[in-house]
Amino acid sequence: MGITINIGCREEFTNKAVFVFKTLLNTLAPKTKEKVTIGYGSLGDIEIVPCDTDYFNDIREYDIKRVKYFFWKGKKIPILFYDSIDESRDYYTAAKVNSKPSIPFDIISSAFFFLSQWQELHVKKRDKFDRFPYSESYQKRMKIALVPIVNEYMYVLKDLIDLFSKNIKWKPMWPSDKKFVIFLSHDVDSIWKWTKDSYKSNLKEIFSKKRFNLRRSYWLFEKILNGEKKLGATSTFFFLSGMYNTKALYMRRLFEKLEKGGWEVGFHGGFDSYNSEEILFNEFRNLDAQVGKIMGTRQHFLRFSFPKTFLLQEKCGMEYDSTIGFAENEGYRTGFAFPYNPYNHSLDREFSLMEIPLNVMDTTLLYHKRMNVKNIWKCVKKILEINRDYNGCLSILWHLSSFDDPFLANIYWKIINWTNKEEGICLSGKEVVNWWTERYSDLDLFVQ
Repeated sequence: MGITINIGCREEFTNKAVFVFKTLLNTLAPKTKEKVTIGYGSLGDIEIVPCDTDYFNDIREYDIKRVKYFFWKGKKIPILFYDSIDESRDYYTAAKVNSKPSIPFDIISSAFFFLSQWQELHVKKRDKFDRFPYSESYQKRMKIALVPIVNEYMYVLKDLIDLFSKNIKWKPMWPSDKKFVIFLSHDVDSIWKWTKDSYKSNLKEIFSKKRFNLRRSYWLFEKILNGEKKLGATSTFFFLSGMYNTKALYMRRLFEKLEKGGWEVGFHGGFDSYNSEEILFNEFRNLDAQVGKIMGTRQHFLRFSFPKTFLLQEKCGMEYDSTIGFAENEGYRTGFAFPYNPYNHSLDREFSLMEIPLNVMDTTLLYHKRMNVKNIWKCVKKILEINRDYNGCLSILWHLSSFDDPFLANIYWKIINWTNKEEGICLSGKEVVNWWTERYSDLDLFVQ
């Protein structure tokens, strides 16, 4: 027994609908001894009406004026595709009185729009680093950057299942029944403060009384490892292998120490690697030869060509990426606060690698938004609280170089302390992916 999905939508949208159902239900991880059937354009114990799925037959802009809102348990939630909406009605209350819970709006196609990065196919504008700009996103236009909107649709689905069956059990979301996860990571862009080029352009600063050191170091690993170990946290270090000698003895010893201590060595694809198979493969092999099996990656400067970069990463054999976030703003670029397999539009299927979306980056707050230390912590705490309330996985990037600044370092330690106090857990990307994969392994989910 288990949950069966009866797909009755247009054939062109079938694989897309299956992708969304699998993503949401794998995340919820239901266990039941009875049979529960969800009809999507078909008969079922629970019924969801497919709406405007032909929109996805070709790549075109979605008219934001079409967005409407529905009430669910008193919460106002935006929806992109619908049959009819009474914006004054609480649809949860209406669903409760029906023997077959149903809704007249399409949470599946609306979820697909965000989760599959559909908007990035038709929005052609990119910033100077060839990145999808926050300013062009529907998250900004709809003012939902800090709302994991796909989570909202997922919890509507969960409520519908709970209304039909009182015997459903849901797997614990996180290890040891923790309420949420913070995925901590550090991009190791440089291990030395002064390169040849920066030396020439900063002679005055280098030879100042306090800074007389041609190779003043960003070698702050011990500081981070000791601090995280003391607080019961682990993290991932993404190494930019094209920028320093990963074969050096001190680097190999560092990799060994990280791996043996329970931390993760990840790959940081270089500036031009996002769009070049040759560069990406060479840089990846350079690091992989020193470390062994590398699971995770993040692209330098968050440069990403969707979906090409995913294709290159998948071909490399990487198991997860954590690049997909906004460089200029904190929040949820795909509207989801959990790991998931991104969608390959060319092959009309999901990718084999997993995405842990990036939500918060130190340089976003410090340089793009020009926040002071007080406001940085205020901003980070707000999204920490949002993630806690959604029981989600929040990905936080704090560059290695930021630990040279005592104020930025202090915010990082506050993040971990806050997480521990609120009954969350701080993990590396490898730990997140391994846990998530294990949760997927024995679900009773059938699609027909």
